Amino acid sequence: MREEKEPVTKSKFLKKLNKKQKFGAVVSAIIALLCMYGLYNMEFNVDVTNTDSFEVAIDEYFFDDNIDVNIVQSDKVGKNLFVLFEREGYKGHYGIASLESGLFGKYRFINASQSDWPLYNYTFNRDKRYLILYGINDLPEVKTYAVYPSDDTSKEPIYQGEAENVPFLRVVKLDSPEIYVGVQFVHYYDADGDEIEFNQLWDEAPQPREGRTSSVASAELEMVYIFIGIIFVFGIIFIRYFITI
Repeated sequence: MREEKEPVTKSKFLKKLNKKQKFGAVVSAIIALLCMYGLYNMEFNVDVTNTDSFEVAIDEYFFDDNIDVNIVQSDKVGKNLFVLFEREGYKGHYGIASLESGLFGKYRFINASQSDWPLYNYTFNRDKRYLILYGINDLPEVKTYAVYPSDDTSKEPIYQGEAENVPFLRVVKLDSPEIYVGVQFVHYYDADGDEIEFNQLWDEAPQPREGRTSSVASAELEMVYIFIGIIFVFGIIFIRYFITI
């Protein structure tokens, strides 16, 4: 009569492993997890809870510029953090930094840029889903303004609203992605609803100090996940090796 073999359960399988196999598998798992965590933590390394260290991080992100950042405002939308800052010592110089949050509360930079544009400014986030409006100069004659997708004001504006209390940072969620940014697409109106001539606004706006403005951006943002995936696969390979030798 043929004797049926008792199926090997998970607990019995583990009991069959010798100490060397268990030790090797556990160490492989720990090393893989530590490497994955370390790599992730190296990428998402910006602490935004301390203003002083956060300002230093923005300074250092502009690696080819010696700037002294003063954070004015910030706005968190989902995983995105947008920060408005001024450059100390350079009147009229300001900028915007975009960051993305990680799993453990820290952030990484997506991009940042400086500007000396004296009127309202705007840009989009990385996937063009959010319109970021910002500025530092008061425009007394402006009562309302509108942002258009081009210089054609007959089109529907992307955003329109009352004049802002400066400095300001406003994040607007868009119904569909936009593809182009142009400060000339912001139009300004007086209390009667009449458009104010650009040259008039420009002449009356505070003029910035002369100085270089620059922008920086992080490249290959998805590579960290690819490397983490590679480490995970190698971790599985080594664990399987030790439990099967």
